[in-house]
Amino acid sequence: MANKVTMNICGQEYTLVADESAAYMEKVGALVYERMRQVLDALHVSQTDAAVLAAVLFLWPVQIMDLMSNNQQLSILGAPYLKLIGISYIFNMLSSVYASAQRSAENPSFGMKLFGTSTLINTGLNYLLIFGKLGFPMLGIQGAAMLLGLDVLMRGLFRLLRLDLAIKDNKIEV
Repeated sequence: MANKVTMNICGQEYTLVADESAAYMEKVGALVYERMRQVLDALHVSQTDAAVLAAVLFLWPVQIMDLMSNNQQLSILGAPYLKLIGISYIFNMLSSVYASAQRSAENPSFGMKLFGTSTLINTGLNYLLIFGKLGFPMLGIQGAAMLLGLDVLMRGLFRLLRLDLAIKDNKIEV
């Protein structure tokens, strides 16, 4: 006979149904809760780190480029790119944490599919916008930066949509 245990995991009510004892299911629920808390705690730290990095890259792009190159002209050329992509690091961090959580939930292919598709789309669109092919405007390095930001934003939106749908269905596996 299946046992039913309802529990709160990270603010969401879940009902676990299994043949195992209620005590065992509560232990499993406690373990899931603890692992989710660890992921959420890491996410809060990562959000802060990414926001600080984005602000530094946006405010001082030439100085940051100078740290990586002794060619001032190269730093000046790369600064607009660095300034634009810095903001995308916040969304990139969210996608990376979510892909890591999926690996922990025994869904390792999610990250590969997400980042692989993202790379293919970004590569194709980079060609179109950097060089102005097929009627698109030739934007050079700024086109590449804009596309990288858009790519990372789209990954973040996909992740949020997928998570929202799973929460609405009260599924633990997302």
